[in-house]
Amino acid sequence: SIPPKAATDECDDLEGIEPLNEDAIVSSYRNKTLCPNPDDTCDFMRAAQLASTPFSGGLGMRNSPEPEITMTTDLCSADLDSLKSVTPVVKDAANEEPPRVKQLSPIQEASLEDARYSVSSGSSTSSSVSGQSSVNEMTIAGKLELGQSRTLSTLAEQTSIAHCAGTGIAPSTIHVRKQLLDKLPESYFSQFFRESGPLPTLEEKYQVCLGNDTYDIKREIISTEDYNLYFAQRSVNDKITVIKVDFQCVPWDFYIMTRLKKHLGDKSQSFFGDLCRCYMYEEGCVTLFQGLYPHTLMDILEKTRLQKDIAAFLTVNLLELVEQMHSCGLVHANLSPDTLLLGSRFHETEGGPLNLVDFSHCLDLDFQPEVMSVGKLQMAQRFLKQGLLSETSTPYQLDLLGIADTVHKMLEGRSMEVVREGSEWRLVESNAVPVNAKFNDGIWFNFFKKILNPGDRSSVIILAELREEFNREMKLLSCQDFEMELAFFF
Repeated sequence: SIPPKAATDECDDLEGIEPLNEDAIVSSYRNKTLCPNPDDTCDFMRAAQLASTPFSGGLGMRNSPEPEITMTTDLCSADLDSLKSVTPVVKDAANEEPPRVKQLSPIQEASLEDARYSVSSGSSTSSSVSGQSSVNEMTIAGKLELGQSRTLSTLAEQTSIAHCAGTGIAPSTIHVRKQLLDKLPESYFSQFFRESGPLPTLEEKYQVCLGNDTYDIKREIISTEDYNLYFAQRSVNDKITVIKVDFQCVPWDFYIMTRLKKHLGDKSQSFFGDLCRCYMYEEGCVTLFQGLYPHTLMDILEKTRLQKDIAAFLTVNLLELVEQMHSCGLVHANLSPDTLLLGSRFHETEGGPLNLVDFSHCLDLDFQPEVMSVGKLQMAQRFLKQGLLSETSTPYQLDLLGIADTVHKMLEGRSMEVVREGSEWRLVESNAVPVNAKFNDGIWFNFFKKILNPGDRSSVIILAELREEFNREMKLLSCQDFEMELAFFF
């Protein structure tokens, strides 16, 4: 039944109008926006007003629930700023009174429900006669200030997902990632700390204090407009720490590391380090990856081309590393010698020779199921131009090509060049360097044939099969032998 209007504390100019007799009510009225049986003249006129102006309901119509604290709460205003840039907010002094809680009538509930699905209709104005009060234009962003943050958040998420799956926004943008992390409570994470003040300055050969520890910055690994990556160390005998400074308050690398550790358990230490922690500042965040190796694979490849037994040993480890990521629904999307760290004494900790860092382009396909192809991925563009990937290729195939190119650099010291013959891709010689004879048959031929032509098969199955083939066909080095071979380069 419709709640009585006598108890309401909101006063409008429709109060006091004589109620309709029940005989005057049209019981067969079928406009679903309105209540089938309006209680009186006030209800009927309010319903007509709401039906003509779905976005101009009374100020006291909604509760304003306390927002849940999330990873990016109060630290990044990308959602509100981006929405305000699209839809300008029109403020009026008459509308800036604090929101009041009021029970909605069925008529108002129905009209509000229709309003949620009428975003594209824009804002409208309405006026009433005899002591009328005009309601100024109110946009979606304006309603956020009047207590509809939760409804707006839902609409923004749906819009973002639609754009990712459809026309415009890449799934790895800051805006999209912030929305994803906002769904998670801080209790999901451990080793996450909020710090006051601006980001600390990190420079080579200087020290930085993070939490209770002081780190010596050894050298810069990667530098971009959005983030920097450094090698650091607490003391001479301590393990290497990789420090990533993000210039946005969206700790995506920390989230990916948390996912890996929750899914893989202790096994994650072999490939991704011992410990990860994150410090959130006013204008960005700092993520620490502890217990990693002190060199990138690129450091070694710049000095020499690897022998095939060393390359085979590293290839098997790389295949297993990516297999573990894909089993979690994660795609690194930027596998290269720059993002792979190489160790020289890993057998002492029962780890592998390679660590993986820098998850800036990483996708969580369990968390982002709408991302079904590589079309909008930045790191896929060169493979799309070559034709190795199509617009409908799955993101997992991007990692397979990253493996292939990295292995080719280990063996040949340069990126691979390919040509399509019939329905298959194969390596082709460049103008300057002929294809090595070992790529024409045997284990390396099968490796590149299978990884360049995955078809519709699962990447996890392909990676496992390739590992088994290497273990079966080649006599792989032991960890001790590998370290002795590699020690020459460190």
